[in-house]
Amino acid sequence: MRSIVAIGLSFMVASCAAYDSKVRKVQPSPAYWVDSQEDLAPVWGDFTFDALSFSTPRDGWIVGDRFLLHVVGEDVAVSFTRPTGVWLHSTVFTSEDFGWAAGFRGPLGVVWQYRDGKWQPSDTSTFDWPDWSVLAVWASPEGQAWAASRVSVGGDHEHPPAPKQFKILLLRWDGQEWRIDDSPREGGRRWAFGSACFYPSGDGWFVGTDFGDANALRPLAVLRRHGEWEPVSLPEVANTRMSIGDVICLPGDRAIALGTHAGNDNRPGQPFLLRYRGSWERIEMPIDFQSAEIGAIAALSDSDVWLAVSDDVPYGDQRATFLHWTDGQWSEVPVPQLPGGRVGGYSFTDMQFVSPTEGWAIANDYDGPDLVRGLIFHYKDGVWRNRNWNWHFWNEPWFGLAAY
Repeated sequence: MRSIVAIGLSFMVASCAAYDSKVRKVQPSPAYWVDSQEDLAPVWGDFTFDALSFSTPRDGWIVGDRFLLHVVGEDVAVSFTRPTGVWLHSTVFTSEDFGWAAGFRGPLGVVWQYRDGKWQPSDTSTFDWPDWSVLAVWASPEGQAWAASRVSVGGDHEHPPAPKQFKILLLRWDGQEWRIDDSPREGGRRWAFGSACFYPSGDGWFVGTDFGDANALRPLAVLRRHGEWEPVSLPEVANTRMSIGDVICLPGDRAIALGTHAGNDNRPGQPFLLRYRGSWERIEMPIDFQSAEIGAIAALSDSDVWLAVSDDVPYGDQRATFLHWTDGQWSEVPVPQLPGGRVGGYSFTDMQFVSPTEGWAIANDYDGPDLVRGLIFHYKDGVWRNRNWNWHFWNEPWFGLAAY
């Protein structure tokens, strides 16, 4: 009689092999843009769009739960990810032929690599955590890659009395597999990174939160240069309960970062915007949006910045909108109306400008039909519009429901 351990190991190996096979079968199918704005398309809902990445103005990916969309020029293709059981939260492409996507599959984190037109799962077998996910993945032009992982750990003396807490750990790709990068925690440091960006040299910024003082969590910006971590001071602020969630590297060794003051039951969190020109300086937010929820940020230069303001709070006063900061001035750019004249009820998740006159933004809609629906917005010729999309006979309710 085979032992229970042997049976369990055999099941795990078979399960991993089946999963790997399903990932490698993720292939694009032809899709198309829908010009009509009278209804939302596709008709079938309950899907999300959580991250996007354009390696060139004409080639980009949009990822989330159930679908991968590949935009190539004026064309679009869709890949169905439901057979893999994976929800992808993050993606980054350094070229049209190479990129990463990451998220989770059940209680376990996953990272996919895209190379030569095919998706394949990365080796994460070195991690034996029972409950973890990948929050974000980042890549440098030189081929290096990192990821932020959220790992569930048991309660301990540092986190009483909760039975379960989470730690944010940095992972690094060594060319063959993913491993923990402990270097940010050396010397008693307690850094947790939430975003990173890179310059053409391979140097770049890692931003997040410094947990060194549990009573005064501080925003963190660290320059990784020549393989070394160099913390850089930030402007002094009255509220130290802050973190930085986004950073964008720009030409001329400049950068833009977006952070948030932690809120409480009586006061919402407050966003803050920073600019790096040899040192970090603060950019004042417009007074009407000093308590807004900023869902996404994009920047063409350190004087040309876009913010996507979310509206996912029922009965809230804040509406969804875009803010554009250029030449030292803020202007509000309206979002397109959804069917029925709606201009809110959704939360932005990502945004990127591929040129000064063209940009993309995605959001998750919680106030429309179905449980949740991913939205795509496209900026061109000075106007944002909703980009409905669809695929062909695969969209019929009777066809291949298990496939998507």
